[in-house]
Amino acid sequence: MHKSTKILSTIASLLFLISILLGIIFTCSFNHSFYQYEYNKSNQAEVIGMSDKDLTKATDTLLDYLENKRDDIVVTKKEVAETIDINKDDKVENTSIFNINEDSETYGTLLVYIVRENETINSIITKYNTTIEELEKYNDLKDLSIGTKLIIPLVNE
Repeated sequence: MHKSTKILSTIASLLFLISILLGIIFTCSFNHSFYQYEYNKSNQAEVIGMSDKDLTKATDTLLDYLENKRDDIVVTKKEVAETIDINKDDKVENTSIFNINEDSETYGTLLVYIVRENETINSIITKYNTTIEELEKYNDLKDLSIGTKLIIPLVNE
């Protein structure tokens, strides 16, 4: 009896230490200010080519998703047209990269969506005003089931 009590108390102690460790990890992992501090320290926003505000927003969105505070992750990428001058037979031509008018801004959004009960491809296509061809560009639609994560392209201009 004494030996089994000792084993049980050892197991209980280990479980207690593991729960404390997991609590510390959880607390640090979801501390938004920790990420902001680390991003500022390493100048991360500039390194990856986005603003501090956008990086903070993306991090907050991801952490909220991981904490089950939201059902989806929406990532928006802003592309601004850039023009360059090309010398062609001593003539200067203005050429737009991405074939976007230099005064326009195009926003492309990819929505990460989790399939719910009673949803079908058709209901999702209708809900997000997209096509099956667009969904197939980003997803394997063969094994669609509850909980499947779909990437849904949206266009905002």
